[in-house]
Amino acid sequence: MELQDTFTYTYNLFASNTHLQIFILVESEPDQPDYYTFSLSVKIGHVERALSTPVTMKLSVDPRRLNFIAFAFPPRSSLPTGCLYHLRVWLRTVGADHRIFAEKDLWFGKDPDFYAIPDASFAYLRNVNQDMAIYQGTVGRAHVSFIFRWTVLEPETYALSLDYEAGGAGKTLFENYPLRLYCEPQSVSFVIYSIPVPSSPAGASHRLRVWLRTPHAVAPHARSQSQSHFLSLSHSRSQSQPLSPEPSEPSGPSTLSPSRAIRATSSYVYQRLWKTDDLKIGAHLAFESVGHKIILATPDRTTDDPRTRTGHRRVSRLAAPTLGAGDPSESVDDR
Repeated sequence: MELQDTFTYTYNLFASNTHLQIFILVESEPDQPDYYTFSLSVKIGHVERALSTPVTMKLSVDPRRLNFIAFAFPPRSSLPTGCLYHLRVWLRTVGADHRIFAEKDLWFGKDPDFYAIPDASFAYLRNVNQDMAIYQGTVGRAHVSFIFRWTVLEPETYALSLDYEAGGAGKTLFENYPLRLYCEPQSVSFVIYSIPVPSSPAGASHRLRVWLRTPHAVAPHARSQSQSHFLSLSHSRSQSQPLSPEPSEPSGPSTLSPSRAIRATSSYVYQRLWKTDDLKIGAHLAFESVGHKIILATPDRTTDDPRTRTGHRRVSRLAAPTLGAGDPSESVDDR
């Protein structure tokens, strides 16, 4: 199998009392001479994750002698305070600068004040094992369980998924989120909270925020070295080999709720992993209050109970029509 030239540039950045390592991976395209794909990832605390979409460029300069300008700046006020940054990465060549990455929403910080967020409702850690953690909270008066699951992809690399369940039903919020861990998964915990959004009926719409938490890194990982940036040269095969390591003993994660753990004396580094502004869930919703023109449907009492129709011919599911994208129904501010 053909080998690829891989060059990793590492830059260090310090903001919000937090040390970040920015990794810019430059990989040659095997079937396109002089073409290289640039990838961006960031390590915050003990967790590295990818940012932005990879970019392919043609280079007539030495890929081992590239120069990047990487910087972050706070675009506006945020809650928690001081945790929101924009990240920019430019490639500087002979007489020209090229912007290759622009990350708008990079949230991170050391021990942020989540309690400054009005109306936030936190979920609490209830159960944890080697590859799963369950948090429970209340969203719109509904009791909701949030289930995080780890799947090993290769050494130090995991896929994270998040499901929710309420009242015997649920769905996947996200899955196959790749993360590189410089610690055991049991050392990673989460802060998950919801914020109600005005809706009709009341209590039906919420913002949901998921943050990842690891112990504060006292010193940079050995990968960073001591200089501001360095270049490592390596050859990697285009296809990685999955490996399932032997199970390790749990490291004894804290069973404190996220809200109590935030108040703990130990320092932690947080980064926001995922969000949605459109979580629709509630309990005992007053749908009649939507408006006086609402027309409620009623169950069809002339048909059999659907639970007794297992012996009937299966009714095929109609395919959904393919329609053009419409305008967003509404926009909400980020918090």
